Amino acid sequence: MSKIHLIDLLLLGLPDGKNEILNGRMYRQIELEDSTEAVVAYEEIKKETAHFFKPGSCFLYLREKTLYLEIMIESQVVSYLMKRRTA
Repeated sequence: MSKIHLIDLLLLGLPDGKNEILNGRMYRQIELEDSTEAVVAYEEIKKETAHFFKPGSCFLYLREKTLYLEIMIESQVVSYLMKRRTA
């Protein structure tokens, strides 16, 4: 069983058919091989999100063997990213 970290979820967890940022929120999800691996990954990513994101700006959910991450993006960051996309 390999360890899954926050960076894995951020880089590889873009849901099919979803935009990078939708209504000021970034969504990620990743399905793991079994629920035991999902619980281990959930606990690790929970610690990492607490370190990198302020309280209330990041939500991590676990349903069976799928992890879901929702990050609220500050409006200044969204404006910056949109300007870079159109430049």
